[in-house]
Order: sequence, then C-alpha cells, then structure tokens
Amino acid sequence: MDIDKVLDAYDDDDAIKFIQANLPDEAKQMFTDDDIQYFLDIMYILDDKCVIDPDEFKKKFLAEAAKDEVTSITAGNLDYLMDAEAKYFESLTVDN
Repeated sequence: MDIDKVLDAYDDDDAIKFIQANLPDEAKQMFTDDDIQYFLDIMYILDDKCVIDPDEFKKKFLAEAAKDEVTSITAGNLDYLMDAEAKYFESLTVDN
C-alpha cells in the first residue's frame, strides 16, 4: 500500500457520503454532513499530533467537541463515525 497515494485519494466530500451511507441504521439520523465534517477536521488535527490510540483519540476528540459546544457527537455515538471512517480509508487501499 502506497500511503501517499491513499492520502491523495482521500476526499472529504467522498468521505462524508461514504460515512453517511455506512452508518448503521440506528445512527443514520444522528449526524449531519456538518457533524461529519467536524469529525474529520478534528481527526486530521489529532492525526497530525500523532494521536493514534483509539481510547486517547476518543478522549481528546470529546474534549474538543465539548470546548466547541458540539453536542451531536458524544461518547455514546463516536464509535459509529470512527468505524465508518475506517471503512472509507480501507476502501481507498483496495486499489492502491
């Protein structure tokens, strides 16, 4: 896998559509496109800070969301976004 090719192929608009389509039925109405974009933005920031441990990521993400007064993404539903985004990233590695 050429990580640079995968990162070049990563597109926020495509990621948002993919994530919305790959959320479990019980989570499909929980997040707007703006919520998902917020998730991706904070994910990029934490990735740049080399936060890769899932538990540490959750803790830091939720702290940022609280600071920014984002109430739609919670400890109870953050895993849905993390799982769907991981599937999107994995889908980019299939052909690369």
